[in-house]
Amino acid sequence: MLSYNVYGQEVSVDSLISINDPEKFEETLSLFDKSHQDSIRIAWHIQKAYQAQHNADKALQEDHLNIALSLSRKHNLTRQEISTLMIIADRLRVAQNADSSRQLLDKALAMSLKINDVSYEGLVNYNIASLIEHTEQDPVKAIRYLHTALEIFESIGDEAQITKCHLLMGILHSNDQNPQEAKKYYKLANDYYIKTGNKDYQVRMAINLGMLY
Repeated sequence: MLSYNVYGQEVSVDSLISINDPEKFEETLSLFDKSHQDSIRIAWHIQKAYQAQHNADKALQEDHLNIALSLSRKHNLTRQEISTLMIIADRLRVAQNADSSRQLLDKALAMSLKINDVSYEGLVNYNIASLIEHTEQDPVKAIRYLHTALEIFESIGDEAQITKCHLLMGILHSNDQNPQEAKKYYKLANDYYIKTGNKDYQVRMAINLGMLY
């Protein structure tokens, strides 16, 4: 974890991003290596956008996301721009603006392919599958994108993202009236939740499995 000695204390990037006061954040950020400041500042705005969303402050969320997007483009930080585009796309999905959401995700996918970052490629494909599941109710179409995401996450060994794909795959196969495939993926997801001790999701998997028949 990236951290710096600030006034005799080790300050991690995570703790820096958690600072709510903008002036204190900028003051502490100035003590970090300059080569990292732009990306940390973008991460801070993204974090504050999530907080604003949690507090149902749409205007503040939009302000933080616009700043994050502007900074990403200004400093050619493509990965941060992709992250911001995915968040904005999800915000548009919630606002039932599926077309605009899909446009941003398609742009994010093209960017991830251009920089050859398979992790982001997987994340964007997952988000496209989720968007289709929420807005088009076309499980077959969504599964195509989700298979791509799953193959990518399996290739890099990202267990958390693999499990997210298994869960969504179970939902999509259930919606496609394919209970056997849904059962298979729900059980794969549940294996991970048992392994990590996530009891809330174990209960959710039990409910999902029970609703198949």
